[in-house]
Order: sequence, then C-alpha cells, then structure tokens
Amino acid sequence: MRTGTDFHGLELLTFCGSGALGEVYRCRDLSGKILAVKIIPKQKLGGEWRRELKGVTYYRSLTETSPELLQIHHVGEDEENFFYTMDAADNAALDGDSYVPDTLAYRLRAGRIPPLALIRIARDILEGLSVIHAAGLFHRDIKPENILFVNGKARIGDMGLMASEQTMLTHMAGTLAFLPPEMRSDNFTAEAPVVSRGDFYALGKVIYCAFTGKSPEEFPSLPASTAMDSGSKQLVHLCLALCETDPAERCASPNEIRQLLDRAERIILHGETRKERFLNTMRRVGDSMFRALRQQGKRLRRHWLSALLILCVFGGIVWLLLPEKPYDLADEETKTFQSKQADFSMTIPFNWDPITEETVKQVVIEAGQKEMSEQERKRLEFANTLLKLGIDYIIINFTGEFANNITILPVPIPGGELMAMSDDELRICVKSMLQGEFGYKTEIYEISRIEVDGRPCIRIYLSNEPDKYRGLSYFFPQGKNSINVVLTAAVPVFPELREQFEQVIGTVKFGKNFQ
Repeated sequence: MRTGTDFHGLELLTFCGSGALGEVYRCRDLSGKILAVKIIPKQKLGGEWRRELKGVTYYRSLTETSPELLQIHHVGEDEENFFYTMDAADNAALDGDSYVPDTLAYRLRAGRIPPLALIRIARDILEGLSVIHAAGLFHRDIKPENILFVNGKARIGDMGLMASEQTMLTHMAGTLAFLPPEMRSDNFTAEAPVVSRGDFYALGKVIYCAFTGKSPEEFPSLPASTAMDSGSKQLVHLCLALCETDPAERCASPNEIRQLLDRAERIILHGETRKERFLNTMRRVGDSMFRALRQQGKRLRRHWLSALLILCVFGGIVWLLLPEKPYDLADEETKTFQSKQADFSMTIPFNWDPITEETVKQVVIEAGQKEMSEQERKRLEFANTLLKLGIDYIIINFTGEFANNITILPVPIPGGELMAMSDDELRICVKSMLQGEFGYKTEIYEISRIEVDGRPCIRIYLSNEPDKYRGLSYFFPQGKNSINVVLTAAVPVFPELREQFEQVIGTVKFGKNFQ
C-alpha cells in the first residue's frame, strides 16, 4: 500500500509501522474522521490472518460498552486483504505537520516517565485489562509498543493475540521479554488463571521499563541515579509483586493493584508519615513471612512446634498492623475559639494557641526590615494588605522552626460571586495570582463544594511550596466579603493535622450576623 491512495473509502495518510501480521496506516474516512487502519495480506500469511480476525472479533464485542478500550470502528476484507479501523493514536510530532504515533515506547525514548504520570498510565492499562479479563479474554502481548495514547489516555492496542478463556492455549504467544517464566517453558500448558497472571506480569514489566528507563531484560535492577523516595519504593514494590516468579504468588487482583497505585500516589502527593512507614515495612515483612509459610506448609505440618512459633510471630505482626483508633476531637480537652474577623466560633484542642493580631503585625514588620528579593517584597506587601483587612492566627505546633498554623481572614470577594465561579475559573484565578503575580510553585490538588453548619462553602486543597508545605482552605460566603479559613502545615505532619483540622471545621457555628 502507498500513502495518498484510496483503500476501501479510506485515504491512507501516513505509514505508522508494520508487524508480523500486517501494516498500520493513519487514514481519513469519507466523513473526514481520522482513524488508524491495520491491513493484513491474506496470501502472505495463509491461514494465520484468521487468528487476527478471531482476536478482533473477541475484542470488538467489548468496545461498544467499554470506553476504557481502544475502539474498533469497521472490520472488512477483500480477496487480498483483511483489515479493520480503530482509534488513531495522538500525534507526538513536535512540528504538527508530520505524524508520529504517541505510544509509551515512543515516550520512553525521551527517558523515564515521572512517577505521577506513570501511575495514571498504569491505571488506564489496568482498567482496560480488567474489562478484557472480566469478559473471559486475555491480551497476551502487553508491552510499551502496544500502549497507545488517545486523547491523552493510555489505551491497549494490537489485539491480534487476544484469546478466549475457552481457547486451548497450548503454545507460547506474546513478546518473550514480557512473558512470565512459566510461559517460556517447552512444557507450558496454559490455563485461564495462569494467562491472566501473565497479562499482569507484563504490566509489571511495563511499569518497570517506564519507571527505570531500562529494558525488560534488565529487571529487577535499578539505575544508580534512581531517587528512592517513599512513593518510588511503592512503585518498585508493585513491580516485584506483579513480576513474582511463582504464578501462585503473583499479584493478580485488580483491586489490590489499584490499592498499591493509590498508596503510591498518596505518598508522592502528601508524603509518608512515620506510622505509614512503619505499617508499610510491617506489611512487607508480613507478606514475606506469609509466602514462606505457604511454601513450607507441608514441612511445617510435620514439625508442629516450628509452625506454632511462626504463627505466634505472624500473629504478633498482624496485631501491630491493626489500625490505630482514628483521631476524635471528642477525646481531646478543648476550648471555644471566637473569631474576631467573622461572626463564627469553633471548638479547638486546648493546646492550640490563638495569637493576637498585633503579634502577627509585629512579625511582618520585622520581616520587612530584612533584605529580600523583589518577589519576596511583593509577597510581603500582599501580606500587609491582608493584615489591614484583619486576621486571626492560631499556632497548632512546630515542625522544626516552621509553625503549623490556621489563619482566618476576610477576602474582598462577594460571597455570591465566589460561589458562582466554576472549578476551572477558581483554579485559574488562584494560580494566576499565586503563581503569576507572586511566583509561588502553586499546585491545586482538589476543589470541592460542601456544607458546614448548613451553609455552603468551597474547599481547596493546594500548596504554594509542594516540596515543603500543604494547605487546606475553606471559603465561606459572607455578604460583600468571603471568609477564608486555612490550614498550612509541613508535608510530613499534614495528613495528621488535616484530619484534626477537618474535625475542627465540623464544629464551626455561625452567628446571626453571618450572612
């Protein structure tokens, strides 16, 4: 086939690549829609082309109700070829005039994938695999070349090796480097649970390649330059769980994989507390002991005393892993805080210390006497503007020299106007001021709309210095102004203080003059 020619009403625009079974082109149909078409010559492959047809048939039965999958639009044949059209990958070309399919393999040419982006990609692949497996089908060729990006979302492509659970899979299929050890054996006889674990094994190798930038053959070695923070350790743990040599030990539960991805994302965004670090260590120890216990089960039955000792140790670890009682403000000695700037009160722990407005002003005055950059000067002027509006300040505790704190201040934005803004407008407004005007590295993680004491408010989870601090901000509409109540805390203690702060916010009582 040649680009620029017509093929069954499809204008072939760009040659994308070829494989063992056929060639893929970017094309345009009669309606002007951009698609991809795979063309498979029948005579060249003999009866092998029917294997692709069978895989496409299995796969297409899922796509109409599954947006997580790459969509198949048309399947056809003529005397010489079998072909089908599907969603086209995004264009990764920088100039915009040429076309380069955006695949994970292409992105890996530029180096490793950042952890947060990798977690989103892994979730997309996992959701696609979950749909395929739930239908009794298996992909059998998960690899970076077969991960396409369509409208920015990762989608699984190349379904030619897909097979049903009823099919007798008595031969090896897929790409060798991404096949689990048991499938490389000459005596391999596939069963459905084994093949599904094979897809998850390949997913683990894909995550490994994307995280390290290394080839699948180099698994499980890590580059010397790999920054092994807590979130990265979670990704490595996930790779090892998915690529376990023993199929019976291999992680093959979509829910468990989702939990590991969620945990990695949470730790990357919010940091890992000492409690989480301890629990994660104990989980790994528990997993190792449970694996050893299962592998040595027969031997331990013959040696009951050893079994009893191990079970006692394992029971102790399980006891340590039991979740602690969650924070409850009702268990604390408390006091009532009355805001001077707004007609509301709230219950706070007794050891939280409200600071007078005069003290805050004196700190700002002293800060202004030091040498500072132009950007720092603008931030100080902004702080002075807020002070003139009035401010309440509560110190919770200290992390090093930083005071984890709560501020309450009026914001000169009419409450009705604030509540009418969309989430996108809020995000743009906050970022344009904090990033653009004051030069902060502002990140907004979540915007939600809730009620407190029967009144609507907007909650924004953000950070101006993501590597140091986190902030949780509540905006309450109050006539011509809005009241902003903000927790600012260092990353290591933020999860704990956020839990306490949200319980304190739940005690807010508004006065009669709050409108």
